[in-house]
Amino acid sequence: LTVYAPAMDLGLINYSTVFDDTPLEYKADLGRYWPKNAPARYDGLLSVNRAVEVSKNTIAIKVLQKMTPEYSYNFSQNKLHLNSLVASDKDLAPLALGGLTNGLTVMEVTAAYSIFPNGGMYSSPRLYTRVLRNDDTVLLERNSNPEYAVSSDTAQVMTKILQNVVSNGTAAGITLDKKINVAGKTGTTNNDKDRYFVGFTPYYTAACWFVCIKIYLSARAVYSLCLLTLLYAGRIIFPALESSSIR
Repeated sequence: LTVYAPAMDLGLINYSTVFDDTPLEYKADLGRYWPKNAPARYDGLLSVNRAVEVSKNTIAIKVLQKMTPEYSYNFSQNKLHLNSLVASDKDLAPLALGGLTNGLTVMEVTAAYSIFPNGGMYSSPRLYTRVLRNDDTVLLERNSNPEYAVSSDTAQVMTKILQNVVSNGTAAGITLDKKINVAGKTGTTNNDKDRYFVGFTPYYTAACWFVCIKIYLSARAVYSLCLLTLLYAGRIIFPALESSSIR
């Protein structure tokens, strides 16, 4: 969101641009190479599409380096209205890997991802569109005022990449029974404490964040529990769709 979309819009990368899935540096204080992927392996030359599919931290960092954290930070605040970002987030790890100082609200993330199904236009979140009186006259109305975030071409390519995440990547279990096109992105934190899924259809964009706190289970059990919930996230956050005509 804060890396691939703006970099693509600048013409720095495209769907097929190849990067080397290798660590950037050795960090003595951590006693390992950085950044680390999950799972912890490096797969050599990969396209941008494949890197997003399998959520490669290394390539996200390298794309951000090419674009610069400053550009990403300004884009995120000015175009995506991620107002929870603070000055300390203007760095590689926060913007590419999500290690933000204060984090983002689920509403901010959902609104930002809506630029992809909306042809690159950002719309501020609304809790209602129209409230009617008993006689059907309008009591309250809140119209959307879309703002340009990225080009429609960038939005289209990013949508395809995020569809591939659902088809072939880390969100492969979230298909909505293949009754409608769905795209999305998963996210995790250390030790699988946090799990995130943001997804969209042509009609809805939604996010699901859940946290495993003080669960006294093995790491494998915690991972399985989080993964199981993630697989059903699409069913939780999207309406059941019997046909594509149901919005």
